[in-house]
Amino acid sequence: MAKTMQLNSEQQAWAICMVRECCGVEISTEQLMVLLTLDPHLFADILVDMDTVAREHLMNTLAEQLGFPGWVRYGNSEDDSRTFFADFPKRAVEYGYRLVEGYWKI
Repeated sequence: MAKTMQLNSEQQAWAICMVRECCGVEISTEQLMVLLTLDPHLFADILVDMDTVAREHLMNTLAEQLGFPGWVRYGNSEDDSRTFFADFPKRAVEYGYRLVEGYWKI
């Protein structure tokens, strides 16, 4: 990976923590780097400011990697939201992610 695509340890820890807390998924540094290569704008958002925009971008990129159009939003129908939250943990496991214990009721 190019040197320009490296996050420092604080940025990596923040991103990994956000995925754990907001998505209920444990990711490794290597899995984080894959997400960064999928969307270079995600890298820039984290690099510039570890805030809500970067967190939402991280959540969307993970959801897109799993085959969703993005993370579920308030404007989604109740059925779409229900389907997303039913399918997300299954797809995450299929992609090699480990679910946070007790986060998902599956």
